Amino acid sequence: MWLLQALCRDYHVDVVTRGGWDLDDLNRCAGTEVRGEEFGAIVYPLLDPHVLSRGGALWNGLFERFCRSLAPRYDLCITASRTLDWGRPALHFLSDVAWNRPLQERFHCPEALVGASLFRKTYFALGRWLAGSSGRDPARHDYFVANSKWTAQVSSEFCKVPPVVIYPAVPGGSTPPTPWKNREDAFVCLGRISPEKQIEQVIAILDQVRIMGHDVRLHLVGIGVYGEYLEHIRQLCEMRKEWIIWHGPLYADDKWALLARSRYGISACAREAFGIATAEMMKAGMVPFVPRAGAQSEIVQEDDLIYDDIQEATLKIDAVLRSGSRQQELHLLLLQRAEAFHPEQFNLAVRELVERMLVHQAPVRTV
Repeated sequence: MWLLQALCRDYHVDVVTRGGWDLDDLNRCAGTEVRGEEFGAIVYPLLDPHVLSRGGALWNGLFERFCRSLAPRYDLCITASRTLDWGRPALHFLSDVAWNRPLQERFHCPEALVGASLFRKTYFALGRWLAGSSGRDPARHDYFVANSKWTAQVSSEFCKVPPVVIYPAVPGGSTPPTPWKNREDAFVCLGRISPEKQIEQVIAILDQVRIMGHDVRLHLVGIGVYGEYLEHIRQLCEMRKEWIIWHGPLYADDKWALLARSRYGISACAREAFGIATAEMMKAGMVPFVPRAGAQSEIVQEDDLIYDDIQEATLKIDAVLRSGSRQQELHLLLLQRAEAFHPEQFNLAVRELVERMLVHQAPVRTV
């Protein structure tokens, strides 16, 4: 949505999507103010979402082929997440570090299909066959925008031109940050409830922190993705229901109200390409503890808040929780550092990049 907002008031932009959308809901979730009359929407295919979910790889293949048929109409094609073979020079925004098969295998993603059944392998191969190919390799011929230096570094071996780094837009909430002394002595874990987020490790860390004498609580916020994993986390939370509060998904004002009144954040995801949740916590004046692996350490920067394993996380959290002066210092420092993710900086960087790619052609149409 922020990419759309950055471009739609200067260029004619058409958005191509596989299903319908609720613009008001998207604006509310993203914090944007895009109006329907500011862009065009091309929806394909017009099928029930339940049908799409049952044949995702197949419909995705047809969708890619459809996008390639549209590409000649436009001066610039942009992929908002990962990559797509447009059949012509394009710009790809990498919101996930696992954007190709080698990286999916490196980070043990479900898409890699390691050990998958012959049926699933055939199913995904059929999806790739339906997508077809223009004969161009986007990684060798196109341009990329990474959402962190870490994502750019990991991705650069697969790109002919090193990716440009543009940090995502992270708007502030409508709820003003609560003064540190008035905040709840609690942690927030924010994001999808899925295996790569390692929620069980978050719980294990805070188990140890509580054993060390800190009567902290955990607010777990997010939507479940995988059934078995979701049930496993539910069981862990039920066993600790006196201090873990499971909120499910929270959006907009409800989410910001929780962040604004809580002191600490925590993440255990070791393959986070940027860490929107961590940046949101910083914007809200929270102090987040994050793994050294991935991009979140690049965002937080403070070694006191960066850990390699459960033991180190426990010791570092204990040290910060025992120092009121250090807490206040980190609170103010991270609030200031979060300004690097101001939406206007993102908008400016995107517009400058698009202008360079188009070499000031007119009229300009982007898809």
